[in-house]
Amino acid sequence: MTPKDFNSSYPLSTFSPEEFQDFVISIFDLVFTCGLFHILNVSGVVTNGMNILVLTKYGLHDTTTLLQFSLSVSDLFCSILLPFRRLHCIVSQYEPLLAISIQSFTHVYLSSLPDFFICISLLHTTIIAVERLVAVCLPLKMSMIFTTSRVKWLLLFIYIYVVVLIAPTLFLVEISWIVDPSTNKTIATIVISKLYSKNLDIFNQYMYLGLSHVLSTSTLSISIGCSIVIGYKITVRRKTILSQLSPCVSQKVKDVKVIKMLLTVCVVNSFVSFPTLAMNMYIYYSNTFIQSSGKLYLLIRGFFFILCQLKISFNFILYIFMSSKFNATLNQIYHCRNNKNKK
Repeated sequence: MTPKDFNSSYPLSTFSPEEFQDFVISIFDLVFTCGLFHILNVSGVVTNGMNILVLTKYGLHDTTTLLQFSLSVSDLFCSILLPFRRLHCIVSQYEPLLAISIQSFTHVYLSSLPDFFICISLLHTTIIAVERLVAVCLPLKMSMIFTTSRVKWLLLFIYIYVVVLIAPTLFLVEISWIVDPSTNKTIATIVISKLYSKNLDIFNQYMYLGLSHVLSTSTLSISIGCSIVIGYKITVRRKTILSQLSPCVSQKVKDVKVIKMLLTVCVVNSFVSFPTLAMNMYIYYSNTFIQSSGKLYLLIRGFFFILCQLKISFNFILYIFMSSKFNATLNQIYHCRNNKNKK
């Protein structure tokens, strides 16, 4: 039997390379960005709910607690809203056409909301990095620069600032109803809006250059720069700095565990945010648009959201192991509830 006869009698594969690639991507998408992703979302809701409960028990009287509380609120809403982006993945296993409509509606009406809270979290960590830098480098001026009222106004400004910047992206796509020829059913699909199609270059420059640099590049640069300086100060020059401080002033900065904890939050957030920034830069400078990037782009972006959810849940674990006050308050809440249940 010749190789030709063998191949014709027993075909080795019915998949073309493109079909095989789509099949592998679909499997990864189902296992990781659908299954694992939703599990991590539940974890994010629970852990950030606990963060809010414990930090509220503290009393929101100091700037550090205020920043951690607002960060937990932002991460909580992010964990609640992100699953809607991947809801169609589960539905597609049972009702493919319904999944297309769900994906279209969530992309048009809910897609920007998780991005809003992701940007909010990134800005929070930038402020935390700057606040800790001032606490370490300028401890005498710390209480004058970062007052409770100023931090509250700053947090309010962050939310308004991000809403204004992200608002133009709400008008990029819209819903279009078409009839599926195979089933004769009407389904919702995504189409580029007329406003976006008429101003394609302007919107793309705004999204991939303006937004990326304002909300990601600049904030990441500040966070990384502050983290490097703080790391140097609390390791190489820690003894010198603390010895120069009077006991009444140094109380807020002597707890090196708190500084290291918040520093870790900033560093982890920076590492998680960097991949999506790099991907957005590649899409713009290579003239590759999301519509032509195929399933691989969506899979990579799905992995970014998994990393984002890991970071959101990681903060709770970090607080437990690196903050004795947080751990003690959590145990107090747990024992109080147990005593109430016994009574």
